[in-house]
Amino acid sequence: MATSKTTRAATKQKLEEAVKATPETASIRPEDLAKELGISGKLIRAWLRKTYPRAADQKRSSWFLTQKQADAVRAHWAPKEDEDDE
Repeated sequence: MATSKTTRAATKQKLEEAVKATPETASIRPEDLAKELGISGKLIRAWLRKTYPRAADQKRSSWFLTQKQADAVRAHWAPKEDEDDE
């Protein structure tokens, strides 16, 4: 019986991870945004760690951003109104 419970738990975990990685929840990578914004992906990831802390089991793994997170990154590094006038 213990094996059956272990197998079910592993299957459930794999399913949850697959759902997290679907296009609806994982739309863009920080490196893609970095190219778009002309800044370093490392800079974006540092900001993401402060703004959107991840669970311990997600550390040292690739970032996949939701649309909301990607929009927040764009808003954070968008040129300010007064910077355009210089």
